[in-house]
Amino acid sequence: LGLAPDKTGVVPDADWKRWNLGQGWSQGDSLLAGIGQGFVLATPMQLAVMTARIATGKAVRPVLGRPAGIIASTDFPPLGIDTRRLDAVRAAMVGVVNESGGTGAAARPDGSNVVVAGKTGTSQVRRLADDEEEIEVAWENRDHALFVSYFPAEAPRFAIAAVVEHGGNGGAIAGPLVKDIIELLIADDPLARPATRPGERSGKAALGPISIGEEG
Repeated sequence: LGLAPDKTGVVPDADWKRWNLGQGWSQGDSLLAGIGQGFVLATPMQLAVMTARIATGKAVRPVLGRPAGIIASTDFPPLGIDTRRLDAVRAAMVGVVNESGGTGAAARPDGSNVVVAGKTGTSQVRRLADDEEEIEVAWENRDHALFVSYFPAEAPRFAIAAVVEHGGNGGAIAGPLVKDIIELLIADDPLARPATRPGERSGKAALGPISIGEEG
């Protein structure tokens, strides 16, 4: 990222569990890891990178700090994942936000035809007892709310990850925050505006493209 080292995420496997916990891998571990639970760990930036890679099919690497002489690249290599599999995930993420009953409907921008893709997430802090309600649990024991998104779905340019610590349900809490960010980006995106300001001659560019991540 061009900054001090960030924490390494964890996508566990049998070797990781044996080395770190001294235990064998179980079928339940595979099921939990497959849905991002169990021992899986990720920072918000890693979630955003994951989302950008799903959207583009390329090994997107963001740069936040730019040391002298270092230029951020936008020519990323392909991930090498079967396009049909990526397309299935992308279609599902579009459905999460846009289909009836989708858990990410709260992230859909108002008054815009921009199609947003997303995925809700709720990271469990501890298991609730059968007779417990989330609202009754102490704040520090409440679940974390997550939402990841990219848009426009047909030609991705932006990827977003939101994590609300102890926020609860991802779709209800993190989703609306992502919606606010999307609406701000739509309103302020130079590529979404006319090429000329009012009163200027046609053809004279008033605003240039912005460089955020991978286009297409």
